[in-house]
Amino acid sequence: NGEIDLNAFHTDLPAERDRQLRLRDRDIGNTFIIPLNLYSDKVAVDELKDGDTVAIPDDVTNGGRALKVLEAAGLIQLKDSAEFNPTIDDIETYNTKITIEELKANVIPSTLADVTAAVVNGNYALDFGLKTEDAIYKDDQLDIEEYWNLIAARSADLEDADKLETYKKVVAAFQSDETEKVFNDQFGGYFIKAGWDQDLLADK
Repeated sequence: NGEIDLNAFHTDLPAERDRQLRLRDRDIGNTFIIPLNLYSDKVAVDELKDGDTVAIPDDVTNGGRALKVLEAAGLIQLKDSAEFNPTIDDIETYNTKITIEELKANVIPSTLADVTAAVVNGNYALDFGLKTEDAIYKDDQLDIEEYWNLIAARSADLEDADKLETYKKVVAAFQSDETEKVFNDQFGGYFIKAGWDQDLLADK
């Protein structure tokens, strides 16, 4: 509604941005991706066995990402027909007959004592003191553009030449060595730059 000029917290996932939003807003720069790693204080990934419980986020976006992580780790196989954000119903085969428990993403780190393993959002892992090097399996889905976080502006504002020039400066300032240094020094590998080589305003 025009109360802010830019936001830099949403992703481009189809499940989150419907046609009306796409008509109103415009992505103007990529920022980062936060990995979803698999953690356990009990086992290594190859020690997971039948009957073990693995927690994943219960929301569509992060839950779908978590299932892809479990597939990449060799624990499950998803159906070929699975959509971009798969659900538990899209699991075709349990290579290891784990029990998947869906929980609120923000409480998952505190349940590590009660489950065998868990896929944890990086921001919550950071808050809980989990280190990226402690993951028993690291998220390898970091090149999927729909998971990247973005800076977005109202499409109408991009018609204003002065605003456009300012927005370009904001994107350039974000996509800088200084920002990447903050990612690495303060956020322990949980914020990873993504898509900085793309110019989303090239035609403006």
